[in-house]
Amino acid sequence: MASETPNQISLRLMVDKERNRLLFAEAEKEFVDVLLSFLTLPLGTIARLVSKDSNLKLIRFGCISSLYQSVGNMDYKCFCTNTCKEMLLKPRNPMEAHCGNLKINIDDTEPTKYFICPKFECRENTESVLLSTFRNHHKCYCGSNLSSEIKLDSSINVASEGFVQEMVTFIILDDLSVITIGDRYTTLGLLRNLGIKDTPMALTVDITQNEVLDILKCASLSMSKTVLSDIFLHKKQYIEKSKSLESYLLIKGEKAIVEEDNKNVKLKMKLTVRKSNGKVMFAEVEKDFVDVLLSFLTLSVGAVGHILGVDSCFGCLSQLYTSVFDLNCKYFNSEEMKGMLNNPGVAPQFKVNTDILKVHEVTHSKYSCFTSQNGSDISSSLTAARQSNYISYANKYIDVYSTVTLLDPKIPIKGKSNSDGGFVKGPSMYMVTDDLVVKPFSFSSAVSFLNESNVGDDDLEERIISIRVKEVMAILKASVMMSSSALTTALSPFIKSIKEEK
Repeated sequence: MASETPNQISLRLMVDKERNRLLFAEAEKEFVDVLLSFLTLPLGTIARLVSKDSNLKLIRFGCISSLYQSVGNMDYKCFCTNTCKEMLLKPRNPMEAHCGNLKINIDDTEPTKYFICPKFECRENTESVLLSTFRNHHKCYCGSNLSSEIKLDSSINVASEGFVQEMVTFIILDDLSVITIGDRYTTLGLLRNLGIKDTPMALTVDITQNEVLDILKCASLSMSKTVLSDIFLHKKQYIEKSKSLESYLLIKGEKAIVEEDNKNVKLKMKLTVRKSNGKVMFAEVEKDFVDVLLSFLTLSVGAVGHILGVDSCFGCLSQLYTSVFDLNCKYFNSEEMKGMLNNPGVAPQFKVNTDILKVHEVTHSKYSCFTSQNGSDISSSLTAARQSNYISYANKYIDVYSTVTLLDPKIPIKGKSNSDGGFVKGPSMYMVTDDLVVKPFSFSSAVSFLNESNVGDDDLEERIISIRVKEVMAILKASVMMSSSALTTALSPFIKSIKEEK
């Protein structure tokens, strides 16, 4: 392939000249790692990224964009801590370490950092050093903010080599399926499967950050199976809306296990429904439902695929996700890597206690704090965990190993909390509109919303329902599609079944 600049990847395209369509692309590790990193992105990050201009115009990520924007519009006082709002607006990547050295990384989220008390005596004399992953969020025992950044020791191996092996040529189909010659097809078999009789034309293109963002936009929102053709051959500036959700609502497969595990978990809500067409105008809900809803923003694409199943109608990201299952383990950096991409989960400390979906949370490594003092010169780093504290005095040198207590950013004060491990405060009620805009509930805001919607009182009815995991999964599924009616789409079958029972 042609020589590449530091933030550019060359991609070889095979084109059917007669039909002006892209057959497939030949790619090596650098580009495949970038594609697979899409599976590690939280939904909130995608909502933020696709709202930016690239070669394609900015777009909305279904109702996830509405949910994301409503977090930005909510007052800080609604959240258990100020950091909770920050966590939702910039959710961390559960596999951020593996994405650290990507040739092109479109995720602008700041990597995880660690903070401790700036005072040496608090590292020397305390039973356990308090550690936070957000600057100035917590206070030390002495009352000082945890504001001093502490780095990982160089002896700690942080995996940052991407996902797949080098020295392998991968085939990327137009719908972002990733295959290898020899496992599924021979070269001739691939051409025949694509219906090609004449030799295709080879075309080399340079991939920059704009093209990667274009691919993400098309892959996550379009029902088209021709993502690469749309970007590199047709050079579209707009993405067509996807089909109606209604034929895709059935939740299938292994996820019945999730429902069985949570069959007794219920979330109550009062729905205001339009009688003439069954549209859910809004729901009045408590903190527990809002925490679950906001947690959608922290779920990685791969976690959504794991929860909903591979047939999740997630645009061409479904094809990319399925490819991870189909690729031989030998092409990944390790067998564990394949499993991690199948279910990246959520980043450490981002899981809520109202975990009706049984989301996998990546756990933080356990560390000790090593501090060395030489006169007025003090340095600290996080090292592999030790069983107990240790202090060594030698001349002017003092070396201290201290155990570490990692603090929860969703809890404002150590040992005291009204958060229950969630993002928003209770016992306030919240209003959730059909397109998943969340705001504190008030009678005046509800009346104002109905007036703006031009709906008369005689066309409205209230329904009090309790939903379980199946309905939450349906809301999640509806929220990631091109829809402004996530609640109506997801809950209509449930509401209808209640009516029929009566």
